[in-house]
Amino acid sequence: MPHAYTEDQLVEQPAIGLFAELGWQTVAAMEEFFGAGGTLGREASGEVVLVSRLRAALTRLNPALPPEAITAAVDELTRDRSAMSLEAANREVYLLLKEGIKVSVPDKERGGQKTERLRVIDWEHPENNDFLLVSQFSVTGALYTCRPDLVGFVNGLPLVVIELKKPGVPARVAFDENLTHYKQQIPSLFWFNALLIASNGTDSRVGSLTADWERFFEWKRIERENEPRRVSLEVMLRGTCDRTRLLDLVENFTLFSEHKAGLVKIIGQNHQFLGVNNAIVSMLAARKLGHGRGGVFWQTQGSGKSFSMVFFAQKVLRKVAGNWTFVVVTDRVELDDQIAKTFKATGAVSEAEGDECHAASGAHLRELLRGNHRYVFTLIHKFQTPEMLCDRPDVIVLTDEAHRSQYDTLALNMRAALPKALFLAFTGTPLIAGEERTKDVFGDYVYFRDVRRVRIEFVEIHRGTTWRVKTSQPHGADENDSQVVVGVLELFIQRRLRFHHALAMRQNVEAELFHLLNLVLAGRHDQRHVGRLQNIQTFQQLGLSIRCQIVMTKFRLHSLNLRRPMRPHFVVHL
Repeated sequence: MPHAYTEDQLVEQPAIGLFAELGWQTVAAMEEFFGAGGTLGREASGEVVLVSRLRAALTRLNPALPPEAITAAVDELTRDRSAMSLEAANREVYLLLKEGIKVSVPDKERGGQKTERLRVIDWEHPENNDFLLVSQFSVTGALYTCRPDLVGFVNGLPLVVIELKKPGVPARVAFDENLTHYKQQIPSLFWFNALLIASNGTDSRVGSLTADWERFFEWKRIERENEPRRVSLEVMLRGTCDRTRLLDLVENFTLFSEHKAGLVKIIGQNHQFLGVNNAIVSMLAARKLGHGRGGVFWQTQGSGKSFSMVFFAQKVLRKVAGNWTFVVVTDRVELDDQIAKTFKATGAVSEAEGDECHAASGAHLRELLRGNHRYVFTLIHKFQTPEMLCDRPDVIVLTDEAHRSQYDTLALNMRAALPKALFLAFTGTPLIAGEERTKDVFGDYVYFRDVRRVRIEFVEIHRGTTWRVKTSQPHGADENDSQVVVGVLELFIQRRLRFHHALAMRQNVEAELFHLLNLVLAGRHDQRHVGRLQNIQTFQQLGLSIRCQIVMTKFRLHSLNLRRPMRPHFVVHL
């Protein structure tokens, strides 16, 4: 009788049961028999593709193609790629999965041969594919035999590798001691990989083939941002390995980015997956209603806003019928360059195309918008006149940091230039309750990260203005709360500086204030830091009077002795 407190009983068996609930067939391979009639149909443990299942799936998905084409596709998928780097081999296979395999077949009408594209996966109808979960799948490499805990096969191809530890053992151990070792010893298993998951049942992380542990991330919610936060293996598997969601992640939320250090594989994080899908639903609804307000996509700074734009654009191009053009608008040169660089690095546009469609002047912008380009990158400052440049309804304007510059004359010019366009705002600074112009221009939130845990209020008090940032949970600072506070205070300081023409002193003020607030939120503060925050009275350098007071509700000086920080209630008076 197996022990009740082993990794197998506590974590692995519940995971297998959940896969079965999600519609996967499950097979235990600890005692695998080899051969055509064996457990998995493999001839030897060195094989990582279940060829019999692959051939059956390709035949079923491509009924009009002859057996010779099926055999050619199987050979192309299973050929040796050991001379390539692991990430290059993975990208090559990924493109075959996503775009299909070109095969030569007889042309019965004209004679000779013609080229057809063979489908490897049915992306539109997940139920038409073969989903198999194998536990304790042994793979023999050049030196060692490795046995990952769980391997998920789609049409015979190993797309998901999961390594588990029992509760109490850090999930990182599964990455450091197992997944990293597997990539070194049995690289052929990872030529096909889409997701890597490490879990101890309570702490679960997912990452790409090239990610280090710091870039493995949690999957906290399954369908909506306002779900209760649950970091568990169940949420991870339901969120990433549900058959429909898995194929969506693989098809539409996977990028390969070229960098000087090498090729990096990027998979969409939880907030990007939910946010982009919500944005597409909102965009289609706005198009149907004819008002053009696609919505506001808010996520914390540093959480991949540029990649979210790429995911959105690429999924629309692939899944929504139309001759789409995306106009990416920013208000700063450095942001304009950064976003264009991201689109180029991920292959959304080529280097030549990216340079060609990057507006260098107002005249160049007019030329680009009157043409038929898939992408146009521009600063909003290049919309100098209100002339109509493009009246196509299949233009989507993606604006970055929309709250800063989308209500003035330039923005009006842009909307006059693109009267039938759809507008979607991406921002890292949350809208303030009472500040309705961004909603009026772009529509409501399609995604607001951590909206359940953070409330931001905007109220007028006599002759001054009070900004309140209040976190609704009294204990345990969330990793994003400090970013929310910084975002709001950044917006507040930007506006006051703009009003008083004191831009030269902005960085000095931001640096000190943000540094102190981050220390407090992270629980790394002491009496000196708290005192400094409480005693800031006036920033004379700015030429304006700002009294910055920290109201210590749920936060007292004795909390300095607590191990986990308590959350403060910040009030900034102008």
